Amino acid sequence: MFRVVPAVALLIAPLAWADAPFGPGQRSMLCAHNCYPEHGQYHDRLARALSTGAPLSIEQDVAWFVDPDTGEGRSIASHGAPLSGDEPTLADYFFEGVRPIIERALAEGNTGDWPLITLNIEFKDGSPEHRRGVWAVLQEYADWLCSAERVDDPSAVQPITVRPILALTQGGDSVFHDEVPVGGRLLVFGSARTRSVPMPEGLSRREQADWSATVDPRDILVDPATNYRRWWNNSWRAIESRPGRGGVAVNDAIRARLEAFADHAHAMGYWLRLYSVNGYDSSPNLGWSPLYNTGSLEAAQARWQAARDAAVDFIATDQYEDAAAALRK
Repeated sequence: MFRVVPAVALLIAPLAWADAPFGPGQRSMLCAHNCYPEHGQYHDRLARALSTGAPLSIEQDVAWFVDPDTGEGRSIASHGAPLSGDEPTLADYFFEGVRPIIERALAEGNTGDWPLITLNIEFKDGSPEHRRGVWAVLQEYADWLCSAERVDDPSAVQPITVRPILALTQGGDSVFHDEVPVGGRLLVFGSARTRSVPMPEGLSRREQADWSATVDPRDILVDPATNYRRWWNNSWRAIESRPGRGGVAVNDAIRARLEAFADHAHAMGYWLRLYSVNGYDSSPNLGWSPLYNTGSLEAAQARWQAARDAAVDFIATDQYEDAAAALRK
């Protein structure tokens, strides 16, 4: 596979990490949630997300499919079982889907907005075999990917060589970090390890949700970013237990909580991602989970904008076009 390699790679020094143009808290962007086909439908999700403009983040859920005829496995874009085997691969759907954008960016050499695309890979299984399969795909496209040197001491945060795509995932230390030889390149970066805060006993389910939205983020995230672990993933319900149910407007308490999470994440050296906020009533539901629905576009818009104002790095939603427009205001 032929690709153009940029003549100059940007190196962001460890001490300047927080001040890098793409570093924690430096830019807020749309994260296109569940941006892949589902059960033969919604093949246009990637094209829709890309049409909103870069920089942006794109989530790809992946599952490991083993062909019953050949016994060979491959990573496919899917929300999970049942798997048919007709699902597109991560390479075909995402990487080849963004090829025109990436090759144009490399040819033009204008690195000011790099990384243009943050690829968020969510594994639907914990198989090391699957992660090794994805690692092989990442190596194929290594010239497109941000990377950092693998060193002995994980706490020694290394410079990032900036390319058009930044790849993130959850976990995966054993394959994506430990199996990379010292002196090799990390091609994907993992999420923060967090601490479980004991919940008071005797709470109802609703009270549990309400309590979870009051826990101090400093009690959850206690370890600073490492060379591999550089982002923190949270449900919006860590901010607001029943999004939109208290009304369309974003109140001072929600704004303060957003700022507390974002400020703490950035101080610890992490990008912050919040998932997911949608808002629809009578509009067509294009495969969106009701779990994330605030009930109205106005309520979702207010939350997207509040997250942007608090400098949340990745704001996840299924309503790509609406969110992109709201974030530009």
